[in-house]
Amino acid sequence: VRVEVPVEKVVEKVVEKEVKVKVSAPAKAPREKAPRLTLDEAYEKLTKQQKKFFDGLREYAMSKDKCKEKKSTYFIVLGQSSVNPLIKLTVKKDTTVALVKMEDEYLKDIRLNAGSDGTKVKVKETEVIIGDAQAYATAKEMIDLREDQIERYVEYLKEQKAMR
Repeated sequence: VRVEVPVEKVVEKVVEKEVKVKVSAPAKAPREKAPRLTLDEAYEKLTKQQKKFFDGLREYAMSKDKCKEKKSTYFIVLGQSSVNPLIKLTVKKDTTVALVKMEDEYLKDIRLNAGSDGTKVKVKETEVIIGDAQAYATAKEMIDLREDQIERYVEYLKEQKAMR
């Protein structure tokens, strides 16, 4: 009687492990940042068309009731107060830029009420890059809208005061 014993198969197990080695890229020479131009310096570099847009928006805002101009190093603020301005004008990359805080009385109430319990709500300015006549007209419309928002807010405050 013959008994066959099965022969075990030998299995070789290859374990591959990924080893990550950090290789730092060759250090780049630090780039010199160009010093930021003041508003006057940037204005001088504007083209005739861009100066016309800048001056036109400034004059348009100044034509509004009780509008004052407050000049800063990098921008001018136009409006009845610098806290609640009609428009902020600046120059970025040789282009006139209008910054408008589009906050109506409802959003302002939400922001102020949220602040009472420590929550911070920040309302960013809407930026309009004045590159052509259409953008210029849009910025003028935004000045009108902002003036309307400010007037409505003043009326709203008067109503609130009368209710007390």
